[in-house]
Amino acid sequence: MEPFPFPIRREETLRYLGYQGQPLEDSLLEKLNLARERIRRVSRPLYTYRIFPLSRTETGLVPQGTNLLLSGEDIANHLAGCNQVALMAATLGVQVDKEIKYLELTDMTLGAMADAAATAAVEELCDWVEVTVHREAKCHGLFATGRFSPGYGDLPILLQREFTRALDTPKTIGLTVNGSGILLPRKSVTAILGLSSEPIAAAGRSCTSCPNWESCPYRKGGTFCEPDKTTV
Repeated sequence: MEPFPFPIRREETLRYLGYQGQPLEDSLLEKLNLARERIRRVSRPLYTYRIFPLSRTETGLVPQGTNLLLSGEDIANHLAGCNQVALMAATLGVQVDKEIKYLELTDMTLGAMADAAATAAVEELCDWVEVTVHREAKCHGLFATGRFSPGYGDLPILLQREFTRALDTPKTIGLTVNGSGILLPRKSVTAILGLSSEPIAAAGRSCTSCPNWESCPYRKGGTFCEPDKTTV
């Protein structure tokens, strides 16, 4: 998919900038539109996902055939009742990182807007991948959770290395991870979705279950901030 095939929503970009309804000058809105367009042009979105049977051990959950240990109470709660998991990874590509860095050096405001637009874009891409997983699950008579990423709650971010190995992302989509567990390119996401043969209750699987919910700067103002899974 190239360039970015989905809208980079202005409202989402503003949200990642910390916008809270204050008046915006026309010049700022023009610059915001420019930032969105520049990110759209340089984005080269790629994604991959695989479905694994899920094993439960004394130390955590393990997607069978991988060395990935999903530890902690939050991911255990998220995957309660699930006997399979979908591991997904998505990226906007390295040119987005380069564009943001260039803009930050030449126009700090435009650079900040481009960074926010890229964050909105990669989340839009992840929403699309999530819908794809839900549709595949439905075709097999399964039900899927929303996505849960390393670094959420008490799920360690340092498991990113094994995560990328499980999906072979350096070869499939050019996604790697540094020693601190940071994905490269930076505008990339990995996530886990649970699959179950039984309907999955929404309780406990929304933003409200996150320990950082009260202080999260990205909440949309309501109880839930997960996207509608019924449409692309």
